[in-house]
Amino acid sequence: RRKRSSFSRERSKRRRTMDQNAGAIGEEGGPVKRAKTCGDLGKGLPHLFSMKVDFAGLLFSYVHPIEVITALTCVSKSWKMIAEHDSVWQRFVSLHFESKHTTNTPILTTNNQDGKVRRPSVARCRLPPQSIPVGGGESEDGKKAASFKQAWVEWYRLYRRIGQDPVLHGKNTFQISTTIASTWDLLKQWASANLVGAAESLKPTTFEQTNLLVDRAENILGFRLPPALLELWSVFDGQSLEIDDQSFSMPLGEFDRDTKHQRWLGLMGGYSVYNYTVCTRILPLRHAINLTEFLRTRLPLDESMLLICASHNLRKLIFIDAKDGGIYCLNERVQKVLLTPEAKPDSILLWLREYTRRLLEGVYVTAPLVPERGQSTAGINLFPASGDQYTYSVTRGVRIASSSIFMVERTQGWAYSIRMRLINPDEEGYESKEQRGFETCQLSHRHWIIEQEGKDEAQHVTGSGVIGMFPILTEGGWLLNRHSDPNHQYYSRVPGELKEEFVYQSCSGRFPPGKQGSFGGEMTFVPKPGGSHFMCKVESFPLALTEFKY
Repeated sequence: RRKRSSFSRERSKRRRTMDQNAGAIGEEGGPVKRAKTCGDLGKGLPHLFSMKVDFAGLLFSYVHPIEVITALTCVSKSWKMIAEHDSVWQRFVSLHFESKHTTNTPILTTNNQDGKVRRPSVARCRLPPQSIPVGGGESEDGKKAASFKQAWVEWYRLYRRIGQDPVLHGKNTFQISTTIASTWDLLKQWASANLVGAAESLKPTTFEQTNLLVDRAENILGFRLPPALLELWSVFDGQSLEIDDQSFSMPLGEFDRDTKHQRWLGLMGGYSVYNYTVCTRILPLRHAINLTEFLRTRLPLDESMLLICASHNLRKLIFIDAKDGGIYCLNERVQKVLLTPEAKPDSILLWLREYTRRLLEGVYVTAPLVPERGQSTAGINLFPASGDQYTYSVTRGVRIASSSIFMVERTQGWAYSIRMRLINPDEEGYESKEQRGFETCQLSHRHWIIEQEGKDEAQHVTGSGVIGMFPILTEGGWLLNRHSDPNHQYYSRVPGELKEEFVYQSCSGRFPPGKQGSFGGEMTFVPKPGGSHFMCKVESFPLALTEFKY
């Protein structure tokens, strides 16, 4: 008790001394009172706590915000009040995120009522976006955070998910804008949930390695690379796949059995038509440089063009032109096809953000790229599964879905996909076999109606089955046997009922340059085990030249 009493007297003496010394910085020149609420901050606090919160926040800005949360809040109640004050975290948000913008990126600017152009800032207490507007622009409708502290924490977590630390930036680190950081984060999160191998192929890069490769690329091109492209490559150096390293040591088209599946992990998607298959991945910078030098010896490329995306069989090649920033694909005639509405320095960012939006909204989904091989070829399928380029119809329980894509790397117009099955019992519009009058049904004939804009007369195409097949549809799938596949096109699949849609893919619409059209028609089915044939409508879908092409 004597020791405790002596300690209390010493503590009281120190407090009186502190109050006397603090009198010089009190608002009225005398001893100050202890602040008990956040509202009392700045009115009267001993030593540091008597100063304005803004000044205390300035001092705290030299400390890592994680230390503010975990350490400074544990010093005392007063320090905790200051450390949790919103103005302190507003300074952190402005310091670590507001200043991070891509140079020469017009989508980051907004016109205000006063006519001035300002860059939108996360310092307005907004959480990271969970969606992207059509066209890849910057969203102004982000969800508002409850506090600047919450905004800082959520943005910090986003940067850490993509391997970046926005606080510890300096001479040998990258400055990554919030737009590019959120784009990569949304793309990687989608891939982690839908195509794990593709997400795992995104590896963080190092500052020194990237700088060396960028210098080499710019020396080869004779132009500086667009800043948006440099920022994108500074986060993830493309897709690091073992199959890429093998492609330089093995004949074209031959791969090791253990890595062969990586052909379908391209983040920019793919498709197949007959024996033609592509799946495009984002190239690491070192491979982009090597392949560009290789292709220069075989193709008449512009000196300012750098390969950034390609399929493993090199049938699809996507370049960026360092001169104007445009994204181009070379077609079979070695002609440049622009993949964005216009060529400008931030085209690569707009192009990637619009693609990410389509993934998030379910326009593109993971599905077998080669239907005959099934799930072993699962990847990002570029045939739309929703949106303006997708249509479907239901007739007597038969669901037929259709969509198309413009083949930028070919001169044959559009590839289209027709997917059919009987509706499942848990789906809207389901009819039992008694209601529809049959248990299964088999495709017998097709009739296509192809229209071209500017022409009054449509083209009609008729024939038996589709690509030599006569699928027998069941609820949720179709039967694979010698009657549905007489030519053994599905030789690698086990015969029986396949619980998946029957998919038919082909080409159409070799229109004059710049012309568009539509595709539709009807299919004739024969009920099983017996009955009169009936027609099912194939809803007309567009053969369109969209602004963004993939």
